[in-house]
Amino acid sequence: MSFEVIGDVTSIKNAAAEAGVTPNALRYYEKVGLLTIARDKNGIRQYSGHDLDRVRIICILRRMNMPIKDIRVSLDIGDDPTVSEQERFKQQLADLADSLDQKMVEIQQEKQLVLRKMRAVDAHINRTKTDESAV
Repeated sequence: MSFEVIGDVTSIKNAAAEAGVTPNALRYYEKVGLLTIARDKNGIRQYSGHDLDRVRIICILRRMNMPIKDIRVSLDIGDDPTVSEQERFKQQLADLADSLDQKMVEIQQEKQLVLRKMRAVDAHINRTKTDESAV
């Protein structure tokens, strides 16, 4: 999905669409300290590319049922992080990538089950059609 970028920023509506969440969710993430979004002279939120990346990470973590307080700790490395903080964050990202790999395996297994069920239904439909045409 692409969104309208105004200069190097976009609106909350476009940021929400890009992340697959509602604008209210983004406001909530800001309220609980997960996001700090710049505003223009009229007070309108202006999401940068960096902000969108952070929103995407937050959304991934939320979909994995990570509590807000844990997300805040994970993402709270400050403006000038130490090497230790950066390494900790890198490890958390690696753990997240591993978790996503596992979810992909699970999703593939579930998809195979659904496809097998579809084939069984197709076979039943074909048998029913054959039986009906024989009558």
